[in-house]
Amino acid sequence: MRHRTWKLALVYGAAAFVVGFFFGALRELVFMPWLGDPEAHWLEFPLVTSAICFLGYRSGRGIGFRTDTWTVGLGGVAVLLLIESGFALGLLRQPLDEYLASFDIRRGALFPIGLAAMALAPRFGWRTC
Repeated sequence: MRHRTWKLALVYGAAAFVVGFFFGALRELVFMPWLGDPEAHWLEFPLVTSAICFLGYRSGRGIGFRTDTWTVGLGGVAVLLLIESGFALGLLRQPLDEYLASFDIRRGALFPIGLAAMALAPRFGWRTC
C-alpha cells in the first residue's frame, strides 16, 4: 500500500481517540450529572460516532483507490484500539475484564458498533467523488 494511506490511517485513528476523549469528558462532566449513567452514554454515542465518521468520510474523499479506503478505515480502527487499550489498561489501570466488557454488545456496549461505523466511513466518502 501507499505510504500516504498508512499515514492517513494513523492520523484518522489518533484523531478518533482525541474526539472520543473529548466526548467522554463531556459525558462524565456534563451529561452524567444531568441525565444519569445509561442516558449519558446513549446521548454521547451518536455524537462521538458522527464526529468520527465525519472525519473518516472526509478522509475517504481524498483517496485515489477504493482498496485504500479499507486500509484507512481498518487501520484507523487498529490505531484507535492500540491507543485506547494502552490508555485504559496501562495509564488508568482498568481491569482487563472490565475493559473487555466495553466490547460486549450483549451487555449493552455500543463501542463495537462505533468501531464498525468508523471502519466503513472512509469507504463511503470515496464513493461520493
